[in-house]
Amino acid sequence: MEEKTKCLFCASEHKTPQECIEHMKQHGGFDLQQLKEQWKLDFYDTVKCINHIRSCISRNICPNCNTTFNTAEENLAHIERDNHYSVRKDAAFWKNAQLLIPVIDADPLITHFVDDV
Repeated sequence: MEEKTKCLFCASEHKTPQECIEHMKQHGGFDLQQLKEQWKLDFYDTVKCINHIRSCISRNICPNCNTTFNTAEENLAHIERDNHYSVRKDAAFWKNAQLLIPVIDADPLITHFVDDV
């Protein structure tokens, strides 16, 4: 089933959440499934992670180091150059319940993990 899924870091869209996850692994080394397993993230933490990255990217902020940029292109160039395709385990956003509210309505990347509840 096709569910157009936007990459967390760039403007690319993919036919399915799984294709998007594969894209992020190949083009940035960001493996959401591995991060989830490694850090033992439950569904709600996974949602916070996705929404944190989406929120930061939409505001031209690096989700890893919180540096603000003037454009999305500058932000992505920084993320690529400094390999900031991730989040920090000790970041304050993990405690932010507001991040349980989706940045993208019916975000297929979030619903992909709903079976984990």
